[in-house]
Amino acid sequence: MQKAKMPFIEISRSEYGKRVFTFEFSDSTKILLCSLSMCANGLNLTQANHIIFLDPTHLSSVVAQAIGRISRYGQCREMKVYHMIVESSIDEELRRIATSEGQEAGLLQQKERSGWTIGEIRQIFGIAH
Repeated sequence: MQKAKMPFIEISRSEYGKRVFTFEFSDSTKILLCSLSMCANGLNLTQANHIIFLDPTHLSSVVAQAIGRISRYGQCREMKVYHMIVESSIDEELRRIATSEGQEAGLLQQKERSGWTIGEIRQIFGIAH
């Protein structure tokens, strides 16, 4: 993100509240980086409408909680959920397990693709070139 000059805020334990507040009220920063373990519970992020999962999990309850952070009262925009899966990795196996057990049914809008361009990521977040 830095290399592509896309402004973002990364959540850390030490500055959790401050960084969430900054994201909520920032007009220029549209990307919030947060691990599932830190951001799956207790946040109201209606200013966000895209969620991209980078760390795979086979627990649909954790995924549902994280999606619930943007699917809140006051959310007026269409929400999009993406899962980044690294080919030939444990990511694929975790996805297979979750899918075969039916744990993520109804939670995903799956779209097969090989990767995203910087332009596509900018478009998703509405960041000018």
